[in-house]
Amino acid sequence: MEQAGAFTKKTVSIRNYGFMAFSKTKKHARLGYGLLLGGAALWCAAILIAPAVKAHSPAGEAWIRFFFRRVCHQNPDRSFSMANGTLPVCARCAGIYAGFLLGTVLYPVFRKRTGRDFSWRLWLILAAGAGMAEWVISSLLPIPNLWPRAATGLFLGGLIAPCTLSGLHDLLNRTRKGRIIQ
Repeated sequence: MEQAGAFTKKTVSIRNYGFMAFSKTKKHARLGYGLLLGGAALWCAAILIAPAVKAHSPAGEAWIRFFFRRVCHQNPDRSFSMANGTLPVCARCAGIYAGFLLGTVLYPVFRKRTGRDFSWRLWLILAAGAGMAEWVISSLLPIPNLWPRAATGLFLGGLIAPCTLSGLHDLLNRTRKGRIIQ
């Protein structure tokens, strides 16, 4: 309890409006968020345009497939078909990347509503568990069904994005003039 006449400090409550207003350095936070969002959008766009590029430039489509070969097995039986061919990633990877983009877009909205980060650990375990359960079921019943794979990937990717953004936020808050503050 404070005494009358003593200096009183007003507690200023600053609401955290998304990733962009949460960091101490708003400029760097906006830049980091923009780069992550732009990179995720370019990544997903490359996946979607690969079949269309095939008609105009087979070499361009081959380059895109080569690029994604490093991150996906590219089994055509497990990939969505569109336009002139299949996507350069399987349905699960397409779901993960689309979920990451969606999670990146929606992160500031959810952060603004709650004003804090969630405990993502439980949600990530659930998402990984759903993906593993789908994998076991598809191994036992070899019926090609792309939609459950894409759905579990979307769930996992949508949760990886907020974890990445929270980690980036923590890094920016611990960084001063390029050095990590202990």
